Order: sequence, then C-alpha cells, then structure tokens
Amino acid sequence: MDKLNIVGTNDMLYNASKLAEAQVASIITIDGIVNTKGTHLKFVPFKPSLPIKISIAWRKQHLFNKACEKFLEILKEI
Repeated sequence: MDKLNIVGTNDMLYNASKLAEAQVASIITIDGIVNTKGTHLKFVPFKPSLPIKISIAWRKQHLFNKACEKFLEILKEI
C-alpha cells in the first residue's frame, strides 16, 4: 500500500466494523478494540510497527463506581 486515501473518520468503531464487514470501508484501529472473532474481519498490523502511547486522565478526587475502579486496577497491572 503506497498511498492511503482517507476520506473520513469515525469514533464509533462498532459501526465502522459493520462498514468494513460490508466491504464499504477499511478501518485503522488499535488491535483488540474491534472484535474480529466470528466475523470475516482480520487485524493486519503495520510493518514496520507504529508504536503509540495512550494516556487516561480524570478529574481529581473523582468518585468511581466499582466497574471503573476495577478497570483502572487492571490498567495499572498492564
């Protein structure tokens, strides 16, 4: 692939994955965000790889529900 022709963006990846399944679009995303099991979709990594850095931020002294607390606990283990 010598040249990308990016004609749009999408922040709802489930919907974008449905477009890709219908062969209307291709998606550039992080591995694991779109569930490809049981579909005709396949994740193909860039070569050479393109490392990224992801940050998560929240307000100071924010009270989290149990699901959020568990999510942050798992993230800290990674």
